[in-house]
Amino acid sequence: MATNGLIFLLCLLSYAAAQRWRGDGRCGPNYPAPSATPGECNPASADPCCSEWGWCGHETGHCDCALCVDYSAGGSVPAGSLSGSCPRIVTRSEWGARSSNWVQYISRPVPKVVIHHSTGGTCSDQASCSAKVRGFQNYHMDSNGWGDIGYNFLVGNDGNVYEGRGWDQVGAHAYGQNHVSIGICFIGEFTNQKPNSAAIRAAKNLISCGISLGKISSTYSLYGHRDMGSTACPGNQLYDDIKTWGRYVFCVGTIVPGGQIHVTVGQRQHVPPGGSVILPCNYSLPSDDVRPLVSWWKDRGLVLTRRIVYEHRAGQYSKAYDEWEGRAVLLRQASLQITNLTTNDTGKYECEIRVPLQYGAARGFINLDVRGFPEKGEGTAVDLYPQIEAVRSDLNTTVGETVEMEFLYGVPVNSSERDVVKTIYKLKHGHTPPRENVCEILSKGSNCSGQYQTRARLEEKAWDSDDQSSFRRGLLVLTLENVVLSDEAVYEGEVRVERRGYNQSRVSITVADVPWCPYRSCPDGEWLECQTDTDMVCSCSCRPECTTCAPCTVVPGGQIHVTVGQRQHVPPGGSVILPCNYSLPSDDVRPLVSWWKDRGLVLTRRIVYEHRAGQYSKAYDEWEGRAVLLRQASLQISNLTTNDTGKYECEIRVPLQYGAARGFINLDVSVYGGKNNPLGKLQTGFIAGGGVVFILATAAILTRMLRNRKMNTSAPKYDRQVNM
Repeated sequence: MATNGLIFLLCLLSYAAAQRWRGDGRCGPNYPAPSATPGECNPASADPCCSEWGWCGHETGHCDCALCVDYSAGGSVPAGSLSGSCPRIVTRSEWGARSSNWVQYISRPVPKVVIHHSTGGTCSDQASCSAKVRGFQNYHMDSNGWGDIGYNFLVGNDGNVYEGRGWDQVGAHAYGQNHVSIGICFIGEFTNQKPNSAAIRAAKNLISCGISLGKISSTYSLYGHRDMGSTACPGNQLYDDIKTWGRYVFCVGTIVPGGQIHVTVGQRQHVPPGGSVILPCNYSLPSDDVRPLVSWWKDRGLVLTRRIVYEHRAGQYSKAYDEWEGRAVLLRQASLQITNLTTNDTGKYECEIRVPLQYGAARGFINLDVRGFPEKGEGTAVDLYPQIEAVRSDLNTTVGETVEMEFLYGVPVNSSERDVVKTIYKLKHGHTPPRENVCEILSKGSNCSGQYQTRARLEEKAWDSDDQSSFRRGLLVLTLENVVLSDEAVYEGEVRVERRGYNQSRVSITVADVPWCPYRSCPDGEWLECQTDTDMVCSCSCRPECTTCAPCTVVPGGQIHVTVGQRQHVPPGGSVILPCNYSLPSDDVRPLVSWWKDRGLVLTRRIVYEHRAGQYSKAYDEWEGRAVLLRQASLQISNLTTNDTGKYECEIRVPLQYGAARGFINLDVSVYGGKNNPLGKLQTGFIAGGGVVFILATAAILTRMLRNRKMNTSAPKYDRQVNM
């Protein structure tokens, strides 16, 4: 208060100084927070208006106070400032950064510094380091969908620091810690080697610089990324080195947000499947009369969300949730015991002590590693083991529908593809064996077993992650078509790496039944429409598609005209052309052409083909390789089967301009076909011709018999006797 009073008194000595007095106890105009990246006023003299740090003005080169140094160019600090304590910082404009799409300012000074490493090799000059930093930014923005490069700063082996999000913005480098930390990434992978001395020195100087500038707390804590979550970052060699820097916080420690609640947690735990573990957590409060809310959370690993494990408030309730129910119990103050461990229990656990409206909350984190090793011995204890996590643990579907199960997985980057097996199992409780192989992916390809050969497919897609150096990540997708009631079960995704162990995650599928609608044929120009009432009773009727059976025109909104052909009757194994043409108000427009097929009794539709001129033309699912677009929008399908029978929809769409229009064609693929089927006409003609021949032949035989009978009757007696 005395300091603020002195500043106020000095500011009153001159008119100009008085204009710079601020209500927050600092000199300078009461500028609102600028929308662009703010700069800082550096107190480079004894001027009272620069006795504290403050925002720079809106204009570049302008400070709130006289004789202050303006660092408004993105918040970066030039080399040589503050008596040479800051390293050389290559600004965003120097390394060619893209504009940020998202800005959120961080509260300073931050209490934590988190060290990372990147993927790939190191760099030894500004040109190569700048290229790598641009690559990281592109990856984070284009692949991860982030607003900017994730790190606040990056350090190269050239001894330079590269400005990422800078001092003043929240980064995207350590889940759950971004708002209270500065992330510094060493360019290169440092699992088996350390950064050179120039890079180490630059990083240490950067931290000292941050303290001098008021960006980093003088009592900050230093962490490796692996201390914040399930990752090997920043690599073993760099991780061992930062432990010697000072200010490093080991896993056992006290976290004191706000100085009100103290939480002490234990070290990282390594436990085999089937065992039990105690995750230690103790706390202290300013008053013994308070009953805090104790909550345990588990992160979702690759999915980056958290789930409640346990909640406890003394005298009120104590409850475990979901898969931890019956396996988790609170011990002593706030320690959590979990029994019957599985590899699904692997992850980062958070002990949260909360006293709302009085002391706030404090948290501590523990990593739990439940590692499954191959059956033939324990294998080698390694830092990296396979990871897998279901994107959604519960899915609901309906009989006849298609359902997709998605699993995010990660395998160590130094593991060979020959050693990796990805499998989806269906759990069968009470059966031997207890699970059924659905599909698996080996190094030589994917295959599905038994009944799933024709209904399921297992695919893997590339997936981006925040830990580019330690894991090769992907998305495992099991597509199950024509779902039946017996598909309702728990499915287990497993990724196994030889000599590295395995990991598993589960998805529960619930299947609802639908009423059975008996199929009936409809006349030409009509299609079958089935509806289900509130009592789940299904009724079907034939609905006219057009006013006539000739090729018809559909004109929704009067913008697009679509003309389709008549109903088609084709035998299996043949091919068919479903005619579709359109006209648009403008010839300069390239519409989206889509062909759909109804799902019959299930009352949904599936995409068959999509085409946009000059961009893409693609058939989907079982039509891939069999369907092709002809002329304007006509669709040719070859190698027909009876499964191709149904109603097809030709859709022409020009969004935001002309809307969409549709036309419908019924396709009947059958052995006997319908009344317009040439094969049916041939059969009918053959049968009719055969019948005529049979009738004429029968008449001729009867006539001959009657004639013989008449001749025999008129013959002499003795002739008859002789003949006898």
